[in-house]
Amino acid sequence: MDIFSTTVEVIKLINSIYTKYSDYRVADQTIDSMQHRLECVEIRLEMFREHLSNTKGGLSEDAKRVFRQSLQKVGDILYDLRDQLPPDISFRTKLAWIGWKKRRVDGLLLQLRTWEQEVGSMIFTYSLLLTVLSIKNFDSLYERLSRTGDQSLTGTLALARRIHGDQNLQIYHIPVSTLIPAVRPVPTDRVLAQYESSLVYLERHGPRSDVLTRMATAFRSPDLPSMHLLSCLGFTVYHGTEHFLVYQIPTLVPGIVNPARLPILSYALDSNVRMALEDRFRIAVEITTAVMEIHAAGWVHKSIRSDNVLVSTRGGEKEGKGDAHVSSAYLVGFIIARSQDTEVSNCFPTTHPIHSLYHHPERQGGSNDNVVMFDIRHDMYSLGALLIEIGFGKTLRVLFSPATPALGFKEANHKCLLDYAHRLSSKMGSKYADAAITCLMKSTQPHEKTEVIRKEFYEEVLCPLQEIMDGFKKKRRA
Repeated sequence: MDIFSTTVEVIKLINSIYTKYSDYRVADQTIDSMQHRLECVEIRLEMFREHLSNTKGGLSEDAKRVFRQSLQKVGDILYDLRDQLPPDISFRTKLAWIGWKKRRVDGLLLQLRTWEQEVGSMIFTYSLLLTVLSIKNFDSLYERLSRTGDQSLTGTLALARRIHGDQNLQIYHIPVSTLIPAVRPVPTDRVLAQYESSLVYLERHGPRSDVLTRMATAFRSPDLPSMHLLSCLGFTVYHGTEHFLVYQIPTLVPGIVNPARLPILSYALDSNVRMALEDRFRIAVEITTAVMEIHAAGWVHKSIRSDNVLVSTRGGEKEGKGDAHVSSAYLVGFIIARSQDTEVSNCFPTTHPIHSLYHHPERQGGSNDNVVMFDIRHDMYSLGALLIEIGFGKTLRVLFSPATPALGFKEANHKCLLDYAHRLSSKMGSKYADAAITCLMKSTQPHEKTEVIRKEFYEEVLCPLQEIMDGFKKKRRA
């Protein structure tokens, strides 16, 4: 049986389980919980089906193998689940249901949840979201997904739709007179301000109306904070010519009250703010998640570095005692970001000596160098540099001091970054070090296919970092 037919058969299997347990949902909480889990699984299988039926040129051999293995795994779990359900709802059957079979079903539901997480790799690797955007019943699928409460996947779909859609949505103009700068002096490239009793983040963008509209439209979604991205409220114009997008800062961010400086990670690192090990791992996971989400939605950031991570801290000063209270982290700095399907590079690589350190060797240099088209490999490389900063608690401008002979030579800079990445194992453990090394090494291997890079990024970077955070959570529960 081909992959498409297998997908259809597994969806039919889910429907047979719906029919079999329908009389039990009221009678039992475990049966009741199946509705949510099975719908989550069914939605992902429908995404498989749509992707398989709409992919031009068919799947690669590697993709076929991955899809077959995934369908085999979820099919086995579902068959087992169906066999555990009681044949009737008699009193005697209910008593038996309280025993081991019910516990077995609870375990199978956990296995389905694990399968959903693994499918996240496939959705990211094989660009399933971009295929789903073109289907006729997208709105219905999106509504069902929203009901499941999966904010990450819902938010990514919404972001992808805004990036690649044809909607002529109007963006809201916020009069500059309604914004009170919270960080002085008056804004240059970005600033915090007060707007309607709330703190907002302003970021300068070019005056081109099409770019401004696309950015504002793409990021106008309430689901984005779960992806560690900020939701856009609209735009404002300063001095008649300077255009700024206005982003909402989630209320859960602590400690940002008329700060003297913009609360970014690089400032916290340069100020030697003492952060707990768990907070440093958490920031790494949050920003890695944000990068994965924007790539899944078809976007590239192009400026990933600690200057573009919004995070607030309270306490943890060098002279004080105890670690700082650290907020959630959000990826900002989308000033030169663009869609991955843009046919031309929209700017030359930076010649800024410090910013160049974060850039892939192919993207270092000025207008006289050959410009390599920016892709997700280059974001992945920059993330590796950011992981080094988080791990050492120092910015690259400190790690690469002016006295460093390698400064300015891209091959030597790359070698130096790799050396720092290997040294991370003594500070953050081998999993964290390997994640940083993967970012730096896999992104520089020639002739790597995009889907392979996506898969490696998810499985060898995000998943290991998430496993570290899961370990902290288990330790707190113990």
